[in-house]
Order: sequence, then structure tokens, then C-alpha cells
Amino acid sequence: MKLYILIFCICFIALSLNAESNEVLFDKANQFYSKKEYNNALVIYTQLEKNKIISANLLENTANTYLKLGKYPEALLYYERAKKYTTETTQIDAILNKIITDYKLENTKTTNNVVEFFAKKISRNTIAITCIFMSVILIIIIVLYIRKKISLQKIYSSIAIYKIAIIFINYIAYTNYNVTEKSNQVIILKSNSLLKSTPSESASDNYEIPAGSKFEIKDKIGNWYLLQNQFGKNGWANEKDLGKI
Repeated sequence: MKLYILIFCICFIALSLNAESNEVLFDKANQFYSKKEYNNALVIYTQLEKNKIISANLLENTANTYLKLGKYPEALLYYERAKKYTTETTQIDAILNKIITDYKLENTKTTNNVVEFFAKKISRNTIAITCIFMSVILIIIIVLYIRKKISLQKIYSSIAIYKIAIIFINYIAYTNYNVTEKSNQVIILKSNSLLKSTPSESASDNYEIPAGSKFEIKDKIGNWYLLQNQFGKNGWANEKDLGKI
């Protein structure tokens, strides 16, 4: 039993140290931002994202940095990404609406159901730590039973509760993954992009759209996406001109 507790402690300490080092980097990037050294701040924000240290604060700060650099399509992309990790979107929505209005952009609205709303409240680190903690508790209970400290009936009850909790956690984790990782929407990053009638550079143009516009993905062929806006207009765009939310 002591070995399992030791393993749990090591895992918890490792997660804590990793979180602390990333927090130091995040603070450093914020300091660059406050000094108006936006390019330096962006390098660190981007690195943290590549390291999968993703949070609403990181994505929103990245968006703010792009906006300061005058890159509003990228800023829009990161504001939209930030919304996937938080339920407090009032400030982000206000910024998005201002940019969309100022640049007369096309924008497809998104909504979340109750489960998605709840899933966004829980981080992946929290889910991982909860699973580790529950596993250690279950192991302790089994060890206590082997040593005849608790009855078989309590073991069955504990395992039943454990299974229900694990199913619930997995459901929340799956929902969290769907909300944050899977995306059927994109932001157009290339200036004056032309949506094509077919997935080919030589195809005729459907119509021109400004950078920063948001579209829903309807189909994909190779590196081409069939996009559609809220008015039903559609066309094909190359992956290199898009940023997936």
C-alpha cells in the first residue's frame, strides 16, 4: 500500500512541477506583453501552445498579442479558440463583435449545450489527477480487504461506485475533447481569399471573402475544405489559407 501511495505522490509532484515551470514561462510572456514587446511574447505563447499547455488565458493573451500586432484574422482565430476553454465569454464576445463589425466580416454563430458548458469548466489536468486519485483509493480499499480490514460487501459497493464515477469522468473527458479538439469551423487567414466552385486552384471562383471570416466545414477532399456561411453560401478553400478553430 505504501508503494501505491508513493507512486501517487510522485505523479502529483511531477504534475505540480510541470505546471509551475509553465506558469513561469507564461508570466515571462505576460511581462513581454506589458512592455509592448509583442513579438517576444508571441514566441512564448506559441511555444506553450505547442507543448499542449492550453488554457483560455493563454489563448486569449495570444489573441490580444496578435491584435496588437495588427493581425486581426489570427486574433479572431485565437479568441474563438479561447471560447472553447471557458464559459466566461462576455469580454471575448465584445471584442469579436467589434472586429467583425469594423471589418464587415462573415461570421457563423456557435452554441454549446449544457453538457459542453459543464465540460468546459473542468481542465484535463483536473481529470487526470482525479483518475489517479480514484485509482489509488480503489487500490487501498482492495488492500484493506485482502488484509481482512473491510467486508466483501463494502468491496462490491466501492467497485460499483468507482465504475459509475469512471464512466462519468470518461464522459466528461470525451465531451471536453470534442469541445476543445474537434472543430467544424475555420477562420479565413488569407487576405481576399477566393472560394472555389470545386476543390482545385484552377476552378472558377464562387466569391471573394475577407480575411477573418468564419465558416462551417461541410466536407473535405485532400487539402480542400467545403465551407458554408450562415447564409448558405458555400465554396472550396485550401487548408493553407485557413485556421481551424
